[in-house]
Amino acid sequence: MFDDKFFMELPDDPNEAGFMICERVIEYHESDDNHHDGYMQAVGLLEAFYEAHNVPMDWPDLSAKRKRETEQFITLVKNERSKFQTELNVASIKTYKRHFKAMLKNSFAYEFSSGDLDRIQVLVNELRNLINDQSELENGHKQRLLNRLEKLQSELHKRVSDLDRFWGLVGDAGVVLGKLGKDSKPIIDRIKEITKIIWNTQSRTEELPSGSKPPLLSEDENT
Repeated sequence: MFDDKFFMELPDDPNEAGFMICERVIEYHESDDNHHDGYMQAVGLLEAFYEAHNVPMDWPDLSAKRKRETEQFITLVKNERSKFQTELNVASIKTYKRHFKAMLKNSFAYEFSSGDLDRIQVLVNELRNLINDQSELENGHKQRLLNRLEKLQSELHKRVSDLDRFWGLVGDAGVVLGKLGKDSKPIIDRIKEITKIIWNTQSRTEELPSGSKPPLLSEDENT
């Protein structure tokens, strides 16, 4: 029920991951090939998930194969799925709110030029291809990077209320450099170009002196 591919595709966001786990358990319950061991896996995974995120949860005793206990467990999982869905809806509304506030001309926002916006799209697509083709990155790390790029691209608009997702690429670049060394150059080069675009947009919006350099990047372009 829970293979390596499933774990690699779990999002970083705990609400998204929790929802996916609950969905998988419910789908398994509704299938024709469910059996008791699958429920034991589900209980173990959900307990591990909640412990990892410091969320208390009491499960029914499923030590014996009794239908009442299984139904009790599935009802609980469905309730948890609803809670995760609610949190995702709240987060989605907040994201749309930030986007529409940025679109309103009387609200503060960072505004990309059309050329910069198009260039970032190209660079993100190139990064996705490079990461997919990179055999030296373990699959879990590769999937996390791809998920970050997907999130970034989904929130990429001409006017944005913050640049946090873009600056997160700086940390990703450091990790990739540490893992791949010189082989990371094509990925690092594109992240560096995106970072420069972001900095130029931010410094222009914040009315910093023309030509100000990003403080998080080395003065030496070759370092």
